[in-house]
Amino acid sequence: MTGTRAIYPSLVGKRVLVTGGASGIGAGLVQAFAEQQATVAFIDVDQAAGADIAERFCPRSLPFV
Repeated sequence: MTGTRAIYPSLVGKRVLVTGGASGIGAGLVQAFAEQQATVAFIDVDQAAGADIAERFCPRSLPFV
């Protein structure tokens, strides 16, 4: 992702659920929330892409399902 992003300290420790989180905008949301220290859970039908996103951005979060 490129560009400037807002930083929201209020997301630290919050829980977030993203649908369609394995690609596109959903993957961007997973990354952004994880970078701001939210606990991220996401679902998607693409298991391979979902496992990759989970490994890259959510190593301490809930497992990808």
